[in-house]
Amino acid sequence: MCLIVLIHAHYPVTAAGTQYEIHAYLQDMLWENTADGALDVSGILRLTLSPTPFPPSTNFGVEASLLLRTPSSFSPLHAAWRQEKKLLLSEEVKFSTNEVLIPFRATVLEADDLKSQWWATAQIATAPPLDVVVHQPWDDSFSLGERFIPFPEVAGYQLLRGDFHIHTNKSRDAAEAPSPENRAIESYQYGYDVISLTDHFHMYAYDLAKDTAEQIGLIMLRGMETGMVSLTGGEHFVALWEGEMPTYQPKDEHAWSREPSGRTAFYQNQVKGIAESGGLLIYAHPNLGSGDFTAAVKWMLENHYFSGIEYRGTWRNFIFDLALEQNLSLIASSDIHTKRANIDPRQAPVTLILVDKADPAGVMEAIREGRTMAWHNEGTLVGSERWVKAYVEAAVEVSYEGGEIILTNGGGLPLRGTVYYNGGSRPVILPSLSTVVIGRAEEAPAEVEIRWANVHYGPNRTLHTKHQVAQ
Repeated sequence: MCLIVLIHAHYPVTAAGTQYEIHAYLQDMLWENTADGALDVSGILRLTLSPTPFPPSTNFGVEASLLLRTPSSFSPLHAAWRQEKKLLLSEEVKFSTNEVLIPFRATVLEADDLKSQWWATAQIATAPPLDVVVHQPWDDSFSLGERFIPFPEVAGYQLLRGDFHIHTNKSRDAAEAPSPENRAIESYQYGYDVISLTDHFHMYAYDLAKDTAEQIGLIMLRGMETGMVSLTGGEHFVALWEGEMPTYQPKDEHAWSREPSGRTAFYQNQVKGIAESGGLLIYAHPNLGSGDFTAAVKWMLENHYFSGIEYRGTWRNFIFDLALEQNLSLIASSDIHTKRANIDPRQAPVTLILVDKADPAGVMEAIREGRTMAWHNEGTLVGSERWVKAYVEAAVEVSYEGGEIILTNGGGLPLRGTVYYNGGSRPVILPSLSTVVIGRAEEAPAEVEIRWANVHYGPNRTLHTKHQVAQ
């Protein structure tokens, strides 16, 4: 059973003639299977009201519900759902400050179907005797973990969403992070299809979370973060394996020596050991503070020990060029050390992996072969020209009907750019899974060209595509 939580929704409201904004959060969600097969659910509904001051006597009606969504068809990226509602709470509240916390608890019966999903949502009621006129939630409200946003097949590959650099409370610098089990659930809630728990120094978070991941349908790789010198200095690397405990024996992690005669394990021996045990290495949060790589990183690059490199930080352009030159997978990772609570999933970094098969072996193969793209938290898709072009061509369709030129975005990523046709041009914004009329024409153009502002195949190189117009 997986509890899918709407973590943050916005509501415009009018109270005593003044416009306000309510933010509704569901937090601290806990659930436990009971001996009789039911599911106990508890948590806190947090409401904040702005701006202040506001009428303290204003009455607000608050309702929170669980929606049981049972898939009638299911795959990692798409599902059709049947839906039932379970009320958690319904009450009237007053804001004595700008924040109200409402605890709740409920018992759900027949909770033994692991492919069912509970989706918690908050609603602001409008029934008398309330003083507030509340409109529908804004269009940009969102829920976590919805699996029905489809991605098209891209060049014969299935597209998965991954985060390969995640810490749990088993990392000594991540005491406030969730446990491995809850981190797996949280990642699934945020919409990731595949993750790796990469704590510092060790790789046993995988063993603690693997059963949970299997139950909710989350693909998981074994992983750890390691590197040179110390936890706070030196180069860091993410090591990934398919799953089973590898023969590699961690030694002096985060303190590898740069010389064979050093007091700790020599980095070259450890890197070779990871590779020989079936693992792969990703260069984590690269830093070229001196303007160049260290001798250790140069050796690893020259000997092709890196399969990927994280796309982040002030050196992104250099990283992008290097990845293209050496066919390294571009990796967008969170490196999160805390809870994801209140983080907008639309702003989260995502690695898009093109896999032959949606399993650990398929993911490892794709990373090794450079079949990834990075969705950066600024809303930009980056990758090799081959893959970003294949994605856009699979997702975008141009058609002509009733004198209108229509663009359809059949993918889960919002796109924006400029469309050129019949000697003219116009800007276009294509939300995910949307259809937009871009103009009228007496006759259908043979093709249109689109220059995509948020799709890059190199530093300062934006993608241009040409599309035949369907009639």
